[in-house]
Amino acid sequence: MEETSEIEAIGEYDSAVERNEADSYAFDESDINADVISKESRRRDSISRSRALEANAERLEEENSLRKDLASSALGLVKKQVIFCDVVIAIYFIWSMCTGSAIPPEVIIGWLTSCLVEIIGILWVIARSLFPFRDFHRDREGEKQ
Repeated sequence: MEETSEIEAIGEYDSAVERNEADSYAFDESDINADVISKESRRRDSISRSRALEANAERLEEENSLRKDLASSALGLVKKQVIFCDVVIAIYFIWSMCTGSAIPPEVIIGWLTSCLVEIIGILWVIARSLFPFRDFHRDREGEKQ
């Protein structure tokens, strides 16, 4: 009995199509509301820009966090290096005084110079790599070498 009702339904649909009474919807350009489409497009563009700005802000925050960690570690290493050099030179001075030998001035000059060069050199390199100059006076070719 179901087969007959299905066949009858198909037949009724075919006859309705022939009489042009079938429920069909033809897309008409007059149905498009340009204002709604424009608003939706602007909304999507706004969301896209907002997401891009948020992603960029997050990336910059992560870079700053990494810079802070790296700078803290580098400063700690410089402190340890200077303390180590000071301890070694203090032991040398004490040993020289105990043995009665004179401390050569070259040793003192070398020690002071090396400490100064270590501090300035290491911190300068770290500062330049962490916070590069972003102006038109920057020597990009010199930085590559």
